[in-house]
Amino acid sequence: ESARRLRETEADLERAHALAHIGSWRFDLNTGAVIACKEARRIYGMGDAEWTIDRVKTLPLAQYRSALEAALEDLIHQGTPYDIEFEVRRPSDDTVRCIRSVAEYDAERRMVLGAIQDVTERKRAEAFIHARERYLSAILQTTADGFWVMGPTGRVIEVNEAYCKISGYTRAELMTMSVTDLDMDDTPAQMSERTRRITANGFELFETRHRRKNGSPMPVEISATWLNEDGGRFVCFCRDLTERRERDERIALLGQMVDNAPASVVVHGMDGSLLFVNQATAALHGYDSEAEVLALRLDDLDVAESRELQPERFRQIAEKGFAHFEVVHRRKDGSTFPLEVVAKSITWNGRPALLSVAVDITERKRADEELRRQGNVLERIFEVLPIGLWITDKEGTLLRGNPAGVKIWGAEPHVSISDYGVFKAWRLPSREPIQPDEWALAKTIRHGEAFLDELLEIESFDGKRKTILNYTIPLLDDGGQVEGAIVVNLDISDRVALEEQLRQSQKIESIGRL
Repeated sequence: ESARRLRETEADLERAHALAHIGSWRFDLNTGAVIACKEARRIYGMGDAEWTIDRVKTLPLAQYRSALEAALEDLIHQGTPYDIEFEVRRPSDDTVRCIRSVAEYDAERRMVLGAIQDVTERKRAEAFIHARERYLSAILQTTADGFWVMGPTGRVIEVNEAYCKISGYTRAELMTMSVTDLDMDDTPAQMSERTRRITANGFELFETRHRRKNGSPMPVEISATWLNEDGGRFVCFCRDLTERRERDERIALLGQMVDNAPASVVVHGMDGSLLFVNQATAALHGYDSEAEVLALRLDDLDVAESRELQPERFRQIAEKGFAHFEVVHRRKDGSTFPLEVVAKSITWNGRPALLSVAVDITERKRADEELRRQGNVLERIFEVLPIGLWITDKEGTLLRGNPAGVKIWGAEPHVSISDYGVFKAWRLPSREPIQPDEWALAKTIRHGEAFLDELLEIESFDGKRKTILNYTIPLLDDGGQVEGAIVVNLDISDRVALEEQLRQSQKIESIGRL
């Protein structure tokens, strides 16, 4: 029975590791053995065979091994925090995965205790974002419009080649200049007032004249946006209004971009007549051409429920100038699909009209439903899990516990780290009482440390004494900062009592043989 309970306890802990997507491992420097939970073995692709420290050290790709060895040596001999990312080739499927590993050293037992996470997907997402930034930067450098970024004082800190070309300045020259060196029309007071408006409103479109390097005036249209990041900066696009052909080409380019956009772009009159649709609109609705869609009215696209909401949406747009909402449209074949719409009032050929940009959110709706379903499953698992689970915020305040955890402690105290004194516990076998700031959870919150297999005797809030195994694992954000923690409590009172009975029985039996 004791062995069965132990197996159940170990299985429960393995499930907790899998739920948290965190694998725990230990290096025994005395024997060279590696002890790893199932989740750690899955992450590493290790399999069930016994592994040694030397064997595990062969898993990282060659370019990481020296840094990993140095980090391990620094942890053991200097106490340097061990928190490192590296790539391994998993033996199970020969794939390369990116791993984040954190560890601490137990000098008394000569054992390294650690936890790992597979951060491959996060790394891929970061690489995608960086590639996207490079892509957008390339677009800005090749756009026909001038583009520059100014700091909060008006000094140029970035400029594209287009503006260098139309102004006649080199990039190096422009990087030493400010808006007062370029603008020919506004006085310093007017520039200060414009800066204030843009900062307050976030955006302004205006016309002025810039001074070319040769001294000639250049009428321009400026769209300036204030970004309140990195101390604040103005992002500006400039169009040379002296070049009618360039403006016409720009309009044609914008028209092409609208036609090729993956979103539906529609202009319709206030009476519901369709004035303009792009190719994506026709494709989304199952029509062969834009002309086929333009023969319809907005009411022909909206399902009944969406048509009923049209007056309220028109009212919102009339009051605010825009609206953001969801609708359900009908395709040519009668099927329906959801859209997310941003609509704005505009003037079209001298008449009031509405511009709507919409995207098909069918997949997002499915994903939301799947997330909701998975959330329900996880919540159910949390409720029925036979081990105690507790969740805290980044300040260490206990947010909630599952029924098993509440049963172990006899209550569900939502206390902060400063109130951990309400918990009574003693370390085993020393029976040293645990002070409020010495709880493993307090150390996890403050230092991001994980604590495993902490044997405690506790006095629950109903006065009962119990023996538990205590585990705490930090929850880290993408920057490695603690944003909460998970506490796992395993009640092993029955197992301990059974083991004590077994010892007493063996003792009595030994006496009887004497």
